[in-house]
Amino acid sequence: MKPRIIALTVWLVALSCSLAQAGDLSGVPRIVDGDTLVIGTTKIRLEGIDAPETDQICLNANGANWGCGIDARDRLAHHIGGRHVRCSESGVDAYHRTLATCYLGGEDLNAWMVREGWALAYVRYSSAHRGIENDARTQRRGLWQGAFIAPWDWRHRNNKTEILG
Repeated sequence: MKPRIIALTVWLVALSCSLAQAGDLSGVPRIVDGDTLVIGTTKIRLEGIDAPETDQICLNANGANWGCGIDARDRLAHHIGGRHVRCSESGVDAYHRTLATCYLGGEDLNAWMVREGWALAYVRYSSAHRGIENDARTQRRGLWQGAFIAPWDWRHRNNKTEILG
């Protein structure tokens, strides 16, 4: 009986250690695009949102072409400003990126991107940001100042899969 108890104890300790380490990542991120960060060697996809790809073009408030994907990336980078973020992991996507909600201090960065109009609520996977997206649209923030194609439709029309960064 003792070997089984020892084996079970070792297994439970190993499991609890791996679960404690698997939940959070933190560090100063490299910003790939408006919904993708890298901390260390881990590529993180901001869960529940979809930002324009870096080569995506939108129309601004005056109807002129505008590099909205670059702007979304740059706005996120500027907001983070080289500071430490903490990301709570929730899984892995089809492109082997870690899905997470990331925080700058106590601020939810996923929600910030949608609230400021630089990303859309990715309702195919989550309806968590739908209300703040409606507010961004009403206030004509970010992408909502002009015209754009939803990032998921833009990728489909341009025969692109998610950009891996």
